[in-house]
Amino acid sequence: MDKEMLTVSDVVAEFPAMRNAAAVYRVARTGALPSWKIAGRVVFSRADVEAYLAGCYRSRVAGKGRKFESKLVIAG
Repeated sequence: MDKEMLTVSDVVAEFPAMRNAAAVYRVARTGALPSWKIAGRVVFSRADVEAYLAGCYRSRVAGKGRKFESKLVIAG
């Protein structure tokens, strides 16, 4: 296998955006981050983790992100 595989503890140590092991397991369970179970350990491809995190970041350039529209209506 030519991909570098990371354990949950490796992901938490190398990617600060993944705050703790519970967050990594939660994202893996939802299927948003592909994972494999090898020899009883959940492992992730480095490329998959980087792609997942890149997809999480929103653009910070003016006019490139989603605008917030309030749907709050105050009746009175």
